[in-house]
Amino acid sequence: HELRTVALGLGYDGVPIVTDLDLEIAVGRITVIVGANASGKSTLLRGLARLLAPQSGVVLLDGIDITKIPGKRVATALGLLP
Repeated sequence: HELRTVALGLGYDGVPIVTDLDLEIAVGRITVIVGANASGKSTLLRGLARLLAPQSGVVLLDGIDITKIPGKRVATALGLLP
């Protein structure tokens, strides 16, 4: 499944954590997210997994806004183990 973001903004209580992120996760490849503590890695993962609603932009799963896809379909395509 193709997973990407366009101009994604994520945060909590109006405080931006991730801003204007364009990202494409390569299909069939291993992708690693690396960064310092409190750099937004977990926030990004929560946004990609539809556990945190974007403040701006969009997360696309197979070219479709992930918020428009039924939860069961998202769950069969994506998994997150915190």
